[in-house]
Amino acid sequence: GGMASLSGESWLQLDEAVDADELTFGMWVYVPKVSEMSFPISSESMKTIAATKASGCATSSRGWALFMHEWSTTNRQLRLSWTDGVSGCNEIYSDTTVMPYDQWVMTGFTFSKARNRASIMMDKQLIVDTQLGLGKYVRQSTHYPIEEANIHQRALSDSNKLLLGAHLLTKPTDTAMAHGFIGFFGDLRMLKQSTDGSKLVNLLHCDTKDLTSGSQNCGVSTSALHVLVQ
Repeated sequence: GGMASLSGESWLQLDEAVDADELTFGMWVYVPKVSEMSFPISSESMKTIAATKASGCATSSRGWALFMHEWSTTNRQLRLSWTDGVSGCNEIYSDTTVMPYDQWVMTGFTFSKARNRASIMMDKQLIVDTQLGLGKYVRQSTHYPIEEANIHQRALSDSNKLLLGAHLLTKPTDTAMAHGFIGFFGDLRMLKQSTDGSKLVNLLHCDTKDLTSGSQNCGVSTSALHVLVQ
């Protein structure tokens, strides 16, 4: 399949309106262990896997972002953030299962407004689920019970862009807010439907031929398949 290499100073852009009330995203990721001294200004801490929103807590920054490392750290947490009517910094994550260095790992998430649910998976493990009480939820540095995460009110992106390896930039020159990714990507999957638990793991690990044919082995219809890059 296809693979992309990113240095933290460049990223990929798909001109697609990909955000939806029901959404599943997955991609293989490889993060090399490199010295923090070598990080460029555009990639000083957070490492963005994919985003439809700009960095920051303003409610005008609509959409979502999946990234590695809590702000101003290199703690390897895999975090999913989104915007609602209160903040652009709603984040869920696991503080016990973190991203490995120097190996390929499948990362993915799902949003469901209908079920008021969000989940994160890493490799073949569900590490965060808002309905199962699995993981942590924080809004602008204040922690709340994860069951209080309000996916019903998630504000969909008004941008026709999906960035791989960076947050959207409000100003082209403000590259410090890109939070560029350093490493490798492969096999992007995005579907306009949501699923949970073991079904999410199965869907994102499903064979590409089965996925695109709408096989029952994957549990997805071809009408739900929106973006597939391999």
